[in-house]
Amino acid sequence: MLKFNEICNLFFMFLLFSSFLFFILSFYLFYFKFSVIMDWEYYEFMSMKFNFLVYLDFMSSLFLSLVFFISSLILMYSKVYMKADVYNLRFIWILIFFVLSMMFFIICPNIISLILGWDGLGLVSYCLVIYYQNFSANVSGMITALSNRIGDSFLIISICYFMNFGMFNYLNLKTSLFNLGLVMILILISITKSAQIPFSSWLPAAMAAPTPVSSLVHSSTLVTAGVFLMIRFNHYLMLNYISYYTLMILSLLTLCMAGLSANVEMDFKKIIALSTLSQLGMMMSSLSMGLKEISFFHLIMHALFKALMFMCSGNFIHLNFSTQDLRFYGKSMYISEVSYLMFSISNLSLCGMPFLCGFYSKDLILELVLMKNLNFLLFFFYMFGTFLTVMYSYRLLSFSMKKNYNFFLKMSSLDESFVMNLSMFPLLVLSIFGGGFFSFFFLFPMNYIILPLKLKFFILMICLTSLIMSIYLKHTLNNFLNIFNILFVFEFFNSLMFLTILSKKNISTFGLLISKKMFKTFSDGWIEYFYGLIFLNNFFDYLINFMNKLEQVYLQMLLYFSLNIFFFSYMFL
Repeated sequence: MLKFNEICNLFFMFLLFSSFLFFILSFYLFYFKFSVIMDWEYYEFMSMKFNFLVYLDFMSSLFLSLVFFISSLILMYSKVYMKADVYNLRFIWILIFFVLSMMFFIICPNIISLILGWDGLGLVSYCLVIYYQNFSANVSGMITALSNRIGDSFLIISICYFMNFGMFNYLNLKTSLFNLGLVMILILISITKSAQIPFSSWLPAAMAAPTPVSSLVHSSTLVTAGVFLMIRFNHYLMLNYISYYTLMILSLLTLCMAGLSANVEMDFKKIIALSTLSQLGMMMSSLSMGLKEISFFHLIMHALFKALMFMCSGNFIHLNFSTQDLRFYGKSMYISEVSYLMFSISNLSLCGMPFLCGFYSKDLILELVLMKNLNFLLFFFYMFGTFLTVMYSYRLLSFSMKKNYNFFLKMSSLDESFVMNLSMFPLLVLSIFGGGFFSFFFLFPMNYIILPLKLKFFILMICLTSLIMSIYLKHTLNNFLNIFNILFVFEFFNSLMFLTILSKKNISTFGLLISKKMFKTFSDGWIEYFYGLIFLNNFFDYLINFMNKLEQVYLQMLLYFSLNIFFFSYMFL
């Protein structure tokens, strides 16, 4: 049987080689402007055909290359991070099934074959969230699974709708066949998987999973599945103004809500998860404006620096006695210099620092927003979300730089692992140079935007204003926290506008208590009582049958005795 390190090395080499092949294929498909379609018809019922379709174009091959590349680095990272875990073999195999499900989701533009990867992502993500098998992980896993099952149910409804057309390949359908109802169903499918309002509470709850899983889930796999589905259906989304305005409003509310919650959160991993939620809102809002290529570009760039950010946070957690409270991270830059440098670069890329990879995609989206004919409220949401992103990014860096925020009496004497730093180094290089590379080769006609000088510097001024406001709030933080506590604003923001309270705390606890009461009442209560009645009924049936038999025997004996008396009396007479 293969050992843990051998399995990690084997899958690391296989996924890295597959990533290189799909990256070369994406260049080939992009520059020669064609796609590869493989269709296998495995069942036909009257006029309806069930096909397994594989569709490889530039987007699917590049996204698949990215998933394989990040997965290979995370497997290398897990060799050290999960080495001491008892069930590390189980962890590796579940992670491989997770990557396999994402692969089926990317390459299958068929609703029937799509559900194979879609349900696989939901099931395997539940297994990963409950990996540590405690009460908190169990509740978080149930929230994750049930929220994703809502999207799965709507996907089954869309399958029933596609049966009217006699096929399930949505790439071959005419535009006129897509009505508003089907597009709204597809929007509901995507916002459940990408955790948009009102299904946002499961994404911070999924932080109960191990950190390597979080770096894979929040960068390129589970949460990006809904965005990639909307990229595929973006042409149908733009047919009706009700559909794309609905998606825009939900995504912009998610963008601002996640930014406000990240500014009051104290859990280190949840702050990074909320930053993922805000960037997903930006991707969805750009899709609602028809910017399919730009949204995909931001998806790729976000995956690079967010995977690096989660891997650095895992290193911090590993070196700080497995604590995730931000107030315990005061000397992080002194005990893990390399990880802190990588974390700072990924954090600056999240802010849109020129000229890191996040700048090329995020600044491009915001400049195109300035060119769109949007009303003031939607424009304000975009700029306010950008403002909040810089605030919580500076908050993360400031808490980890200061010495006086550390409450440990003795810091960890562990050294940084060379293997963990080596696995993060390719992502560091891509976080610095990847944006310019992809922008030059894939988006050169689109990144040439001419704006007035004031508008060109408008976004940069918003970021600088947010930085100055963050520095000011750091010195007057206690007064603001007192105001928040008085007005219940702190609890409102910290609970994702009460979505966490509604979904996780009350509903989960209420459901668990109700199930316990039902178990005690029915399984251990009334059913036992009915079992007693059934036993009593059987006892009475047995007694009645016995009496019937006894009565028959008694009658036979009485008849026999009467005959004997009659015979003897006749003899003596």
